[in-house]
Amino acid sequence: MSSSKLLSCDGYFDFIMDMLVKQRNNRRYCDVTLVAEGQKFPAHRAILAASSKYFDTMFNSQMKEEFERVIEIKEVTKVAMEQVITFIYTNKVLLSEENIYEVLHAASLMQVQDLLALVIQYLSDEISLMNCLQYHQIGKLYSLNDLVSECNRCIWDNFDQVSTQEKFLDIDEVEMENLISSNELMVTQYF
Repeated sequence: MSSSKLLSCDGYFDFIMDMLVKQRNNRRYCDVTLVAEGQKFPAHRAILAASSKYFDTMFNSQMKEEFERVIEIKEVTKVAMEQVITFIYTNKVLLSEENIYEVLHAASLMQVQDLLALVIQYLSDEISLMNCLQYHQIGKLYSLNDLVSECNRCIWDNFDQVSTQEKFLDIDEVEMENLISSNELMVTQYF
């Protein structure tokens, strides 16, 4: 009597992705070149489409880009495009104060959800008294509810200091009402 076994090879997918990175670097089998601010980024349509709803739609909806070999992405900087492509091929991204907003914009636009989650994690880890209002605005702009919640917590916990910042006056009326009506709000009284 024969038995069936489902077997797998450890490291196989890592090997395949390493080979795709090498192919991309050597421009082998690349069937599309993305251009951002004049810089060219060779890539594989299948890898881009599997990683991004934006590219999946672009390559699968009879848009002109489906048939073009060179596609200019005007809404994204070359710095952000480099990080998006690197992430798609390696699962790694280098985030910093200098590039975080550009990468956030690109990840959001291109709908690279796992990269967007890393950007949110980076911003959440960096929340402080000095930037919570700015990050709150960014969270609202990009509908990043987890980031907005983390910023709210920082604002509530440090309301005395945060409310004296000039940016505090930029909060709209509805959001202000939500912030000050919360049971989480901590205010220190001075006598």
